[in-house]
Amino acid sequence: MGKNVFTMAEVDELIVQFLEGLSKELDMSPDKSGGYRRILDKFKETLLSQEVTATEAGEFLDKEDTFIIESFLAFLRTKEKSLPRSIRHNAAVFAAEIARRPVTARDYDERIRAQSLQFQVDNYYKPKYVASEKRIEAVLSALNPQSGELILDIGCGVGTFAYRIALAGGKAVGVDYSQESIFVARQLTEKFGFSGKASFLVSDATALPFRAKVFDRIVCTDFIEHISLSDKMLLFDEMRRVIKKSGPIIISTPNNLRDWLAFVGKRLLYFFKRKPLIQTRLHFGLTNRFEFERILKKKGFSFRRYYADESRPILAKPPLLRDFLCLHILWKVWD
Repeated sequence: MGKNVFTMAEVDELIVQFLEGLSKELDMSPDKSGGYRRILDKFKETLLSQEVTATEAGEFLDKEDTFIIESFLAFLRTKEKSLPRSIRHNAAVFAAEIARRPVTARDYDERIRAQSLQFQVDNYYKPKYVASEKRIEAVLSALNPQSGELILDIGCGVGTFAYRIALAGGKAVGVDYSQESIFVARQLTEKFGFSGKASFLVSDATALPFRAKVFDRIVCTDFIEHISLSDKMLLFDEMRRVIKKSGPIIISTPNNLRDWLAFVGKRLLYFFKRKPLIQTRLHFGLTNRFEFERILKKKGFSFRRYYADESRPILAKPPLLRDFLCLHILWKVWD
């Protein structure tokens, strides 16, 4: 498998291919791409060196942007047939060290820094893709924000739903523990002229900095898959504390059963066709509707379940099958 050795020039070519694709995907500026090139030039020397130890990999990752290294490693896995054993070994050591590390705010900050402001607009504020807009509309339909209401967005990211809440005449407060996400959300607030209707705070969702019974509604979308079971339990305590009596809480998440089936399919492709097996480590808290509803019942919440699949809407309809095949599950929760 692969050559015995790789030259600097050959690795340079791979770096160029990778950065061209990533720059296009994330709408990166030349300055940002150039900064990543400098990091990857350092990484190149490590890849081409003698066998790297886990300690050496950890020391390198402590100093450099983990996101760009992790992304380049995923790119290399698509080329693994052509790579020499030494590079495959060193890449595997780095991948194992990244997988060993807990996910923190730094991981999200690095990803947001890689994306341009226009990328956020095209994907979350004024989506270019029909599926993205349908995903947002499904959550908004369940949330049903009303004029004058104060609505909390937990895990707000760059402020997608705060923007939509403001358009509906409500007032939004967004919280996220990623400082870069909050920074971008505030930039977009100014850009789209709704700063008087939305505010954003860097905050831990399990210890919200608000007084009791202040919010009319809560939206928490694409967030619970990023936190542990113990944090989910704390999150529900905090949501119950800050929402007004009988106020609705809208929660949506990717369906873990669908993701598991997709993962099995990818493993089969990996073994039979040697296609790369690439997974995100950020969704370490993924759940399915059975697991999540046990938590809701344990906490004493009432709820109604909905299904949404913006890419294949038919999968949200068949009873039983949708529990396994539907892309997203959404709950309307109340106390």
